[in-house]
Amino acid sequence: MTARWMVAVTLLLAACSRDERPNVVLITLDTTRADRVGAMGHADARTPVLDALAARGVVFERAYASVPLTLPSHATMLTGLEPYRHHLHDNGRRALPADVPTVAERLATSGYDTAAFVAAFVLDSTFGLDRGFARYDDDIAPQRDPLRQEVPRRRADEITDRALDWLRAPRRGPFLLWVHYYDVHAPRRPPPPYDAIPDAYDGALAYVDAEVGRLLDGVAQAAGERPTLTIVTGDHGESLGEHDELTHGMLVYDATLHVPLVVAGPGFPAGTRSTALSATADVAPTILAAGGAALFPEASGHPLQTKRTPAADDATVGYFECLGPAYRLGWARLGGVRTPRWKLTAEPEPIELYDTRADPGEMVNRAADEPAVVAELTAAWMRVRPAPDQEMQTPRPAATIEEQLAALGYLDVAPAAPAGAAPDPRRFVAATQLIDAATTRAAEGAIGPAVAALEALATSPVVRPIVLSTLAQIHLATDHPADAARVARALVELTGSAEARLTLARAQLESGQPTAALTTLDAAAAAGGTSRRARQLRVLILLELGRVDDAVALAETGTETDDAATALVARTRAARDGAAAEIPRLEALVAGTPDATRLVDTRAVLAGLLRQEGRDADAVRTLDVPAAPPAHRVMLAEIAADHGNPVRAAALLEAVVIEQPGVSRYRRQLADLYGTLDRPADALAQYDVLVAGDPGNAGLLVDRGVTRAALGQWGDATADYQEALALDEALPEAHLNLALAELIAGRDADAEVHLLRAVALRPDYRKAHFHLARLYGKRGDARGALHAEQAAGAPKSPGID
Repeated sequence: MTARWMVAVTLLLAACSRDERPNVVLITLDTTRADRVGAMGHADARTPVLDALAARGVVFERAYASVPLTLPSHATMLTGLEPYRHHLHDNGRRALPADVPTVAERLATSGYDTAAFVAAFVLDSTFGLDRGFARYDDDIAPQRDPLRQEVPRRRADEITDRALDWLRAPRRGPFLLWVHYYDVHAPRRPPPPYDAIPDAYDGALAYVDAEVGRLLDGVAQAAGERPTLTIVTGDHGESLGEHDELTHGMLVYDATLHVPLVVAGPGFPAGTRSTALSATADVAPTILAAGGAALFPEASGHPLQTKRTPAADDATVGYFECLGPAYRLGWARLGGVRTPRWKLTAEPEPIELYDTRADPGEMVNRAADEPAVVAELTAAWMRVRPAPDQEMQTPRPAATIEEQLAALGYLDVAPAAPAGAAPDPRRFVAATQLIDAATTRAAEGAIGPAVAALEALATSPVVRPIVLSTLAQIHLATDHPADAARVARALVELTGSAEARLTLARAQLESGQPTAALTTLDAAAAAGGTSRRARQLRVLILLELGRVDDAVALAETGTETDDAATALVARTRAARDGAAAEIPRLEALVAGTPDATRLVDTRAVLAGLLRQEGRDADAVRTLDVPAAPPAHRVMLAEIAADHGNPVRAAALLEAVVIEQPGVSRYRRQLADLYGTLDRPADALAQYDVLVAGDPGNAGLLVDRGVTRAALGQWGDATADYQEALALDEALPEAHLNLALAELIAGRDADAEVHLLRAVALRPDYRKAHFHLARLYGKRGDARGALHAEQAAGAPKSPGID
């Protein structure tokens, strides 16, 4: 322990003995690069709040995160431990071990009032960072768009509002407040006026900066005369295309590890800049020192109070890693160590050594030129290198969020590659950008092109597992369960994983093959797939098979009391006892839970049961609540259309389609409503999007052709019908509508061929028989007309015998 560190801590402890401990405010800016803040030299930055804070505190110019992922990086900040000690290496997979202490726990026991407000699901309390916070505000609605693998989030203004409400409460002692902002994370959607800033990254950061200003104003009012220590830092950066990485979480270059770090308050003189090697692991010791609490003996970091000026003999060794690709893709792990000058990526081969003072962009690998440095840093790396299976030692997350984790891809593990053969993320990171681009196109409605791009990528063994998994989810979300089953079967053959079998079972169920789905689910259980999701899927399969009592019994074995579990039990009980018997229980539950976001699935089940009982008005009251999710508004649209209000139905669906443009069934419903409203031009616009997104869908081509015909565009309609038949010759609707177009064009002989083909494919096709009758009558074939009329079920025409 250095003498200056002892002096600093002694002074802080003396202050605490007079009950002058400062408030502590930790503000974490997700995905924020150091070089995009004005105080760090960005000429076009719009960060006046952060710059002003920097002017009245210390800027740590060389601060680095140890991992470019949100959960493990925040775990490091709150514990002072690097990932190899707190054992969290990726988002979503594990929870912080119970025996790892946090700063909130330490300060709470010494009299601090504690609160945290987090903006993204990856910091949900189930992952363990809530320990020690008297209030941990993680009330974030789940992601409801099946085509977007976006982490559920809250906007900065909501986070600030909630924190300000907490700050207004009276209190005597000091407080610890942690506020997390997520808006700089992709996809970036800054609100006006920040959306007018040409660079969306700068725009999102400018928006967050303004919200930090609102927060700090509230902190100042709440603090009164008590001093406040304010720490602002990033959990990681963003590559923005450097080293072929667009975002983060794949590589360990400083584009994603160099973060802003500004500290203002007691012990941090205004206008100071430090070039000492610093880390996010220093945050916890800094907070504990400020609060007069004992430091964690195993902490990797050190109080920043001791790093205001760099020591000439600074021998600090920093740690960094990125294991996410290893867990998600079966790729190689990345990791290494750094000193104030050198940075060694020790694995995988080939190693990389950069002189970060002379080469901050990490463009020139010096490993071959500096063997002594490589040897020294390699030895340091081997002392801290995490065991390959270390993450498995930590607790699994709660079952209640399993569906969200699966939707984000956190539960699907690719097969491990042989030792030394795992793909190097530095070589293949560009492939993941192509996958992300394809999924984004799917979410925007371009389903066909997205699927084509993914199928091309699936030929690469390096990314084939994740591509197949992505394809299966897209096919399920776009109502193509047979295609999903085909892809999932290939994934099962490739990985043999329980997750792949669960996807296959779901696809088989939605394809109308419940028996096959049950067999697949049994195989998943044998492969370790005994999760809550597997149980819920089994319940749905049993219902489809008519084994209602078995479904009820299995659903009721679950101990979860969350929305999804409640809704599933309700479905099974209603199937056994009838809708009327289950409705009162659900109505009481909904009435006792005024926050509609807490019972999304349950409300949908209740509304469906009410509709079965002819109580549409009650169904509307159940669904029509503030912030109703898209699926609820679609049900409201269906009710409105059924009750003769297609205008309201269309308005509801229009808003849903804007929010979820890739969910084709919503757009198709809207197109149908436009037809009801005699708005064929609007219907055609929707069909154009649908066909562009799914050009191989013959049914869509027929529907668009009908819409074009309604607009008098007979040539285009004919082209649509012909293209549909080229895709599926056995489509009676295409033959009928093509025949009608040919009749309009005066091509009676061609029309007869297609009408005969339509009735051959569907003998009870009354429309086709009717038009055949008219065609035969027109050319004087009375007997043919009679037979066609009889087939159509039409009354006997006078004078024909």
